[in-house]
Amino acid sequence: MKGKKLLLVDGHGLTFRAFYALPELTAPDGTPTNAVVGFFNMFHKVIEDWAPHMSAVVFDAPGPTFRHEVYEEYKAGRKPTPPDLKIQVPIISELLRLIGVPVIMRQGVEADDVLASFACTASAGELDILILSSDKDILQILRPGISILRPGRGVSSFSLVDDHSFQEEYGFPPAFMTDYLALLGDAADNVPGVPGVGDKTAKKLLSGHRGLDEIYKDLDAFKPGIRKKLEENKDQAYRSKELVTLLCEEKENLDELSPGEMQVDEFLSRCSDLGLQKIAEKIAPAGKRSSGSGPIEVSGGSLEFHAFIPEIGGRYPVDLTLESFCLTGPSGTVRGASSAEAEKALASLKEGKTLFPDYKLAAACLGTSFIPSSRVMDFKTAHYLLHPDGRVHEPEELFPDYEPLPPEEKGQFLSARYSELAAKIGGYKGLDLLMNETDVPLVPVLVDMEKKGIGCDIPALNALAEDLSERLDAIEEVVTLKGGEKINLNSPKQVAWLLFEKLGLPPGKKTKTGYSTDISVLEGLSSMGAPFNEVPDLLIEYRELAKMLSGFVHPLEKFATEGEGTIHGVFEPAVTGTGRLSSRDPNLQNLPSYGEWSVRIKEALLPSGEGNIFISADYSQIELR
Repeated sequence: MKGKKLLLVDGHGLTFRAFYALPELTAPDGTPTNAVVGFFNMFHKVIEDWAPHMSAVVFDAPGPTFRHEVYEEYKAGRKPTPPDLKIQVPIISELLRLIGVPVIMRQGVEADDVLASFACTASAGELDILILSSDKDILQILRPGISILRPGRGVSSFSLVDDHSFQEEYGFPPAFMTDYLALLGDAADNVPGVPGVGDKTAKKLLSGHRGLDEIYKDLDAFKPGIRKKLEENKDQAYRSKELVTLLCEEKENLDELSPGEMQVDEFLSRCSDLGLQKIAEKIAPAGKRSSGSGPIEVSGGSLEFHAFIPEIGGRYPVDLTLESFCLTGPSGTVRGASSAEAEKALASLKEGKTLFPDYKLAAACLGTSFIPSSRVMDFKTAHYLLHPDGRVHEPEELFPDYEPLPPEEKGQFLSARYSELAAKIGGYKGLDLLMNETDVPLVPVLVDMEKKGIGCDIPALNALAEDLSERLDAIEEVVTLKGGEKINLNSPKQVAWLLFEKLGLPPGKKTKTGYSTDISVLEGLSSMGAPFNEVPDLLIEYRELAKMLSGFVHPLEKFATEGEGTIHGVFEPAVTGTGRLSSRDPNLQNLPSYGEWSVRIKEALLPSGEGNIFISADYSQIELR
């Protein structure tokens, strides 16, 4: 089995992330389905991108685990699982089994333990292991042959972590992740850790010592403050390590991972009941699809296209099907057809007007010069101009009957719908000019901007991220000293306890879940002056810097690294109700405007060409009222 790839999925973790990533969705009978949709979108993308030979999904079994016997307070204080999330777990399990994916649950242990044990067993048998999980605990089993795929924001981005990239990020080998978590603690699981030890301190301790044992043997080498914390919490540190250490036994029966038979009819029927047509089309065998040449009839005409075969990778996802132009990303190549044949295949696009469901996507894939914007009819732009506050403008989202249509009928359907939109646009003075002279011609400009990108000083961003992390750690330590014990500063409940019970500050407004700690409350406490303002001021700064780090610096680092020093962001012309552009991946519109940290962010963005500068232009909303 050497060289084969096994995908192991943290079922509950992925379901939880999907539930909170997508808005409320329901089946025709009212059953919630947003977690189901998000789960299978992520699962399908990973299968498509990583092509494992085998896969299995592991869910947590109900009931306590052996960790509750070690520490009764383990995971105490966790909120109950939302009913709308809970009801979707068995649906996901059922659909997985119908497509032949093994689903595994074990009483008395957690899903992470099962994932770790199967990974260790399979790795010993020379399988390459890929674990899809966002849990920090699972990082402890990284080694040659075992990698972790961590979901990013939303349901479509992932980052791969192996033992080398882990050590670069943390400064110590994965084997000491248990010691790191034992020092740091985990508020989500109520693992206590060592109060007063933050991320920076824990990493520093482990960069020079091989685990807790060496740290405690060398206490005299540390400053009095950290030494005291370690001495007073030694038992707690070792108990925390026991709680975060995963079972990694090489005793699993790999036959449990053997795929079952795919029950296509039952799967499609269940998807139909749940209103999951798109999921059914993604997962079920695509026998009706083709990635080769084939005729496409549009409004009575017929044109044969040669398939553009994409290389793996690139910014733009590609699904080569009979009903598309066989689009490819910037890294694509034409195979099996000469350039003359390819030119001939696209020749009809150079005469008359061409209707696109989404012109921007086509221009991004085929290039901005393949057809002049003056001869483009764009359904998405037309619908947006008539419905600027709408959330979707793509035909497959607007018309349930569109996607199931056979290829030869899609062109006629879209042409008829576009004619209806064009007639309505003609009824508004100047709207047709706005579409044809501004919005559609703007599309290739935006595509060229995206491909050109924005230069970025990655080392400067890395240094900024490190400085922000150090300041956040320092704030945590000061708040811990002021409050007498470590709390999770991101937990409103724990912050409320610290402010209004421990420190005795006057509480503000009360919500259903307790006293509010929102920014208005903190600013009110800050305005009271000494001695009331010290901790509130620190909390205000902490929230501002945490948002700056997670919302701006980390995304810029990520996209700059992916672009090898260039950020290829996305500019959306059909999103906002006011008509302004929207920026995403990353969001470059809302960069902080003032202060030392915001200046450093902007200094890391580099104009291309000597002497060039960035121009930021906006309008005053009041002028539109």
